[in-house]
Amino acid sequence: MNSNTPVFSVIITSFNDGVFINEAIASVKNSTFTDFEIILVDDCSPDENTISILREIEVSGIKVIRKEKNAGVGDSRNKGVAAAKGKYILTLDADDRILPSYLAKAKAELVKGFSVVYCDVKRFGAKDDVRVVPAFSFPTLLAGNFIASCSAFTKSIWEKTGGYDVSMPNYEDWEFWICAAEAGGKFIQINEALFEYRAKATSKISKVIDPERRAKVVNYVCNKHIESYKIYAAEIVPYLHKVISSLENDIQNQAGLISGGDISGLINKLKFAEDELTRRTAFYENSFFWKLKKIADKLMGK
Repeated sequence: MNSNTPVFSVIITSFNDGVFINEAIASVKNSTFTDFEIILVDDCSPDENTISILREIEVSGIKVIRKEKNAGVGDSRNKGVAAAKGKYILTLDADDRILPSYLAKAKAELVKGFSVVYCDVKRFGAKDDVRVVPAFSFPTLLAGNFIASCSAFTKSIWEKTGGYDVSMPNYEDWEFWICAAEAGGKFIQINEALFEYRAKATSKISKVIDPERRAKVVNYVCNKHIESYKIYAAEIVPYLHKVISSLENDIQNQAGLISGGDISGLINKLKFAEDELTRRTAFYENSFFWKLKKIADKLMGK
């Protein structure tokens, strides 16, 4: 690591993540590209184990910023980026990991003039799968986030946007990507899972699945970026209809589970189908996409 003039600054944000922090740091240190610094920002963790580990990390030479007040991950990232010496930034939650080649492959794109580099996501822990993300499309981004928070970007694009919106309790990364696009940032996808997201039952992502919470986030983002939504409404609405149609097909497929001929497994199929139908119907009727569709329809005078 080069602590004086690093090319990359990796901002690791933590809140009571003591049990995972060293794993996240180790994943960065294993990078094939070595010209980086690590800045760890702790969001005023009260957990004694986390506090103890932060002291050890600080003694090891890694810069640790300890906030005096809990103000959310957006604020933590802003403080980390503000203190960063690198031209390029990678944000990483303390319970996640990156693959050794991520920094090198991200840098190869950033030097070409791209402002944001993102990749597919490998989930581990409670789930084991890969989320393949699409190539960049601003209308699709306005419809919903598909770019992981652990993405690389230039410090200059962060400066142009004013940073993460600290008033947002969730999806602050989505709104930041929208700001980056509006500021003229160029996005590129690496079609490879270079980021490992730890899936947990109590993860932050699970909190925004709640329809009411998600609706508040969507309303806030739509109002803040209303001009962009007006411009791209004609592209957003068809996309949303496609998503809703897919959800309807899923509901029908789940209903078909109860018609199977395996008598011994019928009860289990019925319970699974009932649970899935309840969950997907609620998601369809109260979903992020449906509420955004209504907003887009309104903008188009429908």
